[in-house]
Amino acid sequence: MNLTELLLRALETTAQDDRVRFMAEVGRLIVRQVHALGMWEVENGPRYFGFEDRHWSDIYLSDFEGNLHQYAAAEPTTDFFLGSSEPDQSVRETDGGEAPAPQGRRFRFEEAFGEGGRLGAMARQGDDIGGYLATMVRNYLHERQKSKDLVGYRVFKNLEAVMEELEAANTLSVTGRVGRRQRIRPSSIIRFRATNAEGGAPASLAETVLEAPTLAGNVHKLAKLGRGAQRLLLPAVEGLPAVGFSEFPFGELLAPLQQRVREAARVWFSEPPASRGIETGGAKNLEEIRIVDPAERYTLGEYLELLAREVRAEIDRVVPQERTRLGLRGVLDDWFAHLAETQADGDDHPSLDEWAIRLGLKRSTLWDYIQRLREIIARVKAARDGNGS
Repeated sequence: MNLTELLLRALETTAQDDRVRFMAEVGRLIVRQVHALGMWEVENGPRYFGFEDRHWSDIYLSDFEGNLHQYAAAEPTTDFFLGSSEPDQSVRETDGGEAPAPQGRRFRFEEAFGEGGRLGAMARQGDDIGGYLATMVRNYLHERQKSKDLVGYRVFKNLEAVMEELEAANTLSVTGRVGRRQRIRPSSIIRFRATNAEGGAPASLAETVLEAPTLAGNVHKLAKLGRGAQRLLLPAVEGLPAVGFSEFPFGELLAPLQQRVREAARVWFSEPPASRGIETGGAKNLEEIRIVDPAERYTLGEYLELLAREVRAEIDRVVPQERTRLGLRGVLDDWFAHLAETQADGDDHPSLDEWAIRLGLKRSTLWDYIQRLREIIARVKAARDGNGS
């Protein structure tokens, strides 16, 4: 039986088991939409929608027919039915056209089973409510993620805007858009018009984007929605065909990109280390980048600014690769900003793992940058000491 038939049966019999069956099918719609969003396998995925479980499979078991009551009583299902169904939040469009919005504030349970409920009226008229309900579920999850996972939502909107811009520039095409408004969704296919004929792509699509020069040390900035973040992201995406990525589902890039930006944002925006599960031990074992106390005629901030200019000039002089130069500058600027803010000399250096997450770099890459910066800073300081500066 389809959703329309199931609802009609529940309305006619008013039997508890028939209502459970209908609500369980809505639970299954939620499962399908979570899969479509690429969030089913994500660690702590339910928490990005405001639910406490660590895995969606703990909420919705694999055996649907054997767990109808569990699907019907699951927190996302009951929250969907008992949450309000406001016109501007829950029903916006269906694949078959604009759906008339319910008047006033109602619960979705009332829309299904209450007197005068929109879903019940549609079912009695013989209308197929499947597309209408799927849209309600899609918009429900969209609003939950937007309110509970603001970083993930902003990454999605930034990446979506970049894809739209590149399509407008005839750099790529997007197929498999969804809904009346033809939105880009995780299942949409991205195809670049230019392809690389020389061998295959690297293993990880998201890592390739994150390692682009414009994002070195800037991954946390993708947690902000707007043109600034999109300008950083656009060249990283635009360069994918050059390294072998010419076609992929939008969600294949979106989900891991969201996860990395969430990690970087948690560190960057000052959550205490204990709350983000990062081990802080071992910081003292890291060979820190240290500077001598500034001369008395400088404040610490002035000294760091002066030294940073000289170090950047030395980086430009001795490092030929632009990507490496950008990475070194990013680490340098972050470290000197930390010193200026804390008035420290390096004793409270963040752990290498924490620092790598914050900058969106691999641990080994950050370690290499630290070693090179230590050598460059030592040369600059030796030159300054020799000149009596």
